[in-house]
Amino acid sequence: MTIYRFFDFHDRFNYWVDTDEPGDDFRFWVMAWLWKLCDDPRADAAPADGLGPPWWVCKVPQAENQTHGVVCLYSVDGDVVRCSGFSTLRKPIP
Repeated sequence: MTIYRFFDFHDRFNYWVDTDEPGDDFRFWVMAWLWKLCDDPRADAAPADGLGPPWWVCKVPQAENQTHGVVCLYSVDGDVVRCSGFSTLRKPIP
């Protein structure tokens, strides 16, 4: 089992909250997903189209409503997982 080291998630989360002003439900589900991410950073994610390795994108499970959803872009390089950012996007999200 790999023990991953996480960087920049806290700062990027706070920036997203300050910038997008997401509701409490979105914040809760993003934090729940972050706990799950510790076990397997590729769970619920897909390779980021056009960026190639080591970039991954995830539509954060449950962090959505009828019109918007939250995505996270991050890299996985060995045991290092580094967040590029969170975004609240209008649906449909590809």
